[in-house]
Amino acid sequence: MIYGMYLSAQGAEANSVRLDVLSNNMANANTTSFKRDVPIFRINPPHDQNEGPLNPLPGAL
Repeated sequence: MIYGMYLSAQGAEANSVRLDVLSNNMANANTTSFKRDVPIFRINPPHDQNEGPLNPLPGAL
């Protein structure tokens, strides 16, 4: 449950950053020697809910 909320918050923050960069690029498009910004995002691997101290990996002692 907490992970789902965290994931949603990350998506909202990434979208906010993307919109900020886009609006900055549009506002300054006709400015002399302006170079556009490009947002770069990192992909987080999915979280395995079955791993952890209470649920050891299969075959672990």
